Amino acid sequence: MKVRGLKITSVLKDAGLTESVSEGKRLILQGGLKVDGCKKSDPDFILNIPIGSSLLIKAGKRRFLKIIQI
Repeated sequence: MKVRGLKITSVLKDAGLTESVSEGKRLILQGGLKVDGCKKSDPDFILNIPIGSSLLIKAGKRRFLKIIQI
C-alpha cells in the first residue's frame, strides 16, 4: 500500500482554508483544527493518506475540507 505524506499547514494554505502557512500554524496552536474529529495541536503534523481513503479536515468553526486519495 502506497502512502503519501503532506504537511498540514501546506494543505490548509493550498486548499484556501488559510491565507498563509503562519495563519495555519496559529490556528493549530489555538486548538482550531480537527482531522477526522480528532483535535491536532502540532503544526508540523504530517497527513498520511492511504490510497482509497478519505479525511475530513475542520479548520475553525465553518471551514471544511474533504480529501479523497485515489
